[in-house]
Amino acid sequence: MADFATTFPDTPSRQRSATYSTDKDAFLAATPARVAELEGFAVYVDDRGTDASGVTLWVAGTAYNNGDVVKSPADKLTYRATVDQATSTTDPSSDGGNWEIAGGLDAVNQAKLNFLTLTQAVNLDDVASGHQYTAEGEITAGETVVLKAATGKVSAVSSTTGSTVYGTHDEVYSTATSFHGKQVCAIGNGKFGFVYNGASNYIRIVIGDISGGTWIFGTPVIIESEAAAECSIDYDSTSDRVVTCYRLTSGSNLIAHTFSVSGNTPTAKAAKTTIKTSVNAVKSPLVCGNGYAFFAYEDSSLQAICATIGDASLTLGSEITMNGTGTEASPVSVAYNPEDDVFLISYYEQTNFDAYAIIVSHSGNTLTDGTPYNIGPSSRIAIEYLSTGKAIVTYQDDADASKGKIRIVHYSGTTISSLGVATELSGMDMIIVPVDTIVRVSEALVMVGGIGASDYPTVWECSISSDVFTEDNATVFQSVDSEPCGVAYDTAGNNMAFCWNDKSGSDYLRVVDIQPAPIATDADDWIGIAQATVAETEAVSVKKAGQVDACQTGLTIGTTYYIDNDGSLTANTSGGRKIGRALSATELYITEAA
Repeated sequence: MADFATTFPDTPSRQRSATYSTDKDAFLAATPARVAELEGFAVYVDDRGTDASGVTLWVAGTAYNNGDVVKSPADKLTYRATVDQATSTTDPSSDGGNWEIAGGLDAVNQAKLNFLTLTQAVNLDDVASGHQYTAEGEITAGETVVLKAATGKVSAVSSTTGSTVYGTHDEVYSTATSFHGKQVCAIGNGKFGFVYNGASNYIRIVIGDISGGTWIFGTPVIIESEAAAECSIDYDSTSDRVVTCYRLTSGSNLIAHTFSVSGNTPTAKAAKTTIKTSVNAVKSPLVCGNGYAFFAYEDSSLQAICATIGDASLTLGSEITMNGTGTEASPVSVAYNPEDDVFLISYYEQTNFDAYAIIVSHSGNTLTDGTPYNIGPSSRIAIEYLSTGKAIVTYQDDADASKGKIRIVHYSGTTISSLGVATELSGMDMIIVPVDTIVRVSEALVMVGGIGASDYPTVWECSISSDVFTEDNATVFQSVDSEPCGVAYDTAGNNMAFCWNDKSGSDYLRVVDIQPAPIATDADDWIGIAQATVAETEAVSVKKAGQVDACQTGLTIGTTYYIDNDGSLTANTSGGRKIGRALSATELYITEAA
């Protein structure tokens, strides 16, 4: 085999951001020499094709026996005769009835690789089957694998889950009487925003930081010097703005503001914006995502509006009335799915007390809603996203003794197609939970904050397997009459804040920090995908960056995939371990290197 004289530099990778520019320059500088070498190598391979292993060029008019191997002058590929031929008159590349490919790529497979660019030296023995390793433990075809530095062997990516750490509750503010709203949001790195109405029922915002292990609160800032209620808060990472809204007691106008946050200090940005005049009910109407704020409210029927979040402004789109909603549809919870870029709404009809969910898409600040999906008899329901095409609902099941339950909602676009299995949450009293109660930690773990037995503030920890929830733990934080005020999860800091209204005497707004079960994984050290199912110590081929793995199932063509903590492929970007793009339902082009 001809050798490459040029030592080719490492392929540039954004995962090595510190050296990316240097690597890119070196890579580009070395490319011309490599191109020349590859052209020479192609000539070398073509020359070997006529003499290696006795393979000769096909000649028209020649007799061939079943099993004879020739090289086609037309496409330079090798073909094997499938029948005896007294006289072969048609080039094998155009005579599929008498010949089959014996080596190389046919036109269909070659087309799949036309977009590939050779970026590093290639060992041709590895191109078809992948690099060879020895297995450490059992490995299944299609699994992502890691290289064990100590042994030089490969094993399947693995993960272990630790134990959730529950903190003790702390007081955010005394005489904070507002509920019926999402009163906490995650800002990042252990920082959370809280909104409430305190003295004189004026709406206030305060920033709390738990990154040091103890809650540290900044100075509360009065947002509105007018009596108000039903306040909500959320944070949009795209615009780096905190958005608040509330309903004025006089006139019932729905009002919104935006804030920037520096340290524990919020600074007002957008001027007071009237979202809607004279609304009937608000409860938990606000969620942010991808630079937009989404508001839902009741005004004779269920309505919604989307606003573009500017540096110091909220630009409202057109209000929509939800399709198929009754005249007394009361929104309870809203959420945003960043993987599908859609908004989720749960509500109940006050006429028949059935609970529903709706998916709402947007183009800029213009909304398009789907058809409501009946969850069942209930007057309390909350919603959150789980992954692509999946949402979670918790609700009071009035058809089953008002038990609190949780289940998955399946959808595509704005159409909800089905519900997963319902799981009862022990002791959950959903009767007074008209707020966002669900925190998505991962595709395998969900935390639910609400009211349990005796109206005590409680958090349920639920694991997910095959779309079925299992309640792993239920923790009570205070043995007092209470009302929930919201939950939020900070991915970066792995902190969850659950706050509630302590009704034992002075309406304290209290909060607890929870650190969901940490996941230890070696997925960050992945090197490729196994091409066979093997046992301990057996040889296994592994395909890496620049190769096509065909051992998958259920992929969506054109979708970029990432490696989850357990090694499975997911369209969810939260793991951050990009691996490649689907060419078909079974094929993944591996574009990245760990």
